[in-house]
Amino acid sequence: MIALAVFSLFGAMGYSSGFVLGGLLPGIGWSYVFLMPALPALLALTAGWKLIPRDRSIKTGGHDPAGAITLTLGMLLIVYAVVTAPDKGWTSPATLGTPALAMALPAAFLLIEKRVFDLERCASPGPLTLRHSGDL
Repeated sequence: MIALAVFSLFGAMGYSSGFVLGGLLPGIGWSYVFLMPALPALLALTAGWKLIPRDRSIKTGGHDPAGAITLTLGMLLIVYAVVTAPDKGWTSPATLGTPALAMALPAAFLLIEKRVFDLERCASPGPLTLRHSGDL
């Protein structure tokens, strides 16, 4: 309940101060609007670093660079194919080949994660899993 109150308070303060600052900024210059979030973000980052307690890790799994690279490149290629298709033509080999590669990379991601991730941990259904249509 307190979190909702704090969220509402900051939302109302941001909404109200936005009108005031928005009226003052045209006199200074519109490009300063991009610097407005920098100070609150820096304050929030500093406060979070100092005030939020650290979690103790149960198991250090490390990073998964192969999974991160394959998934990121797959998403990047999907966006690239859609953005460049009007210029190159929808039937050009580049436009047709890029989505094919973009679909292969997430498939490789799934294979990598299957090797890295412990599937037994997810074997038991959670509380939101509907196992039978009669559960509805």
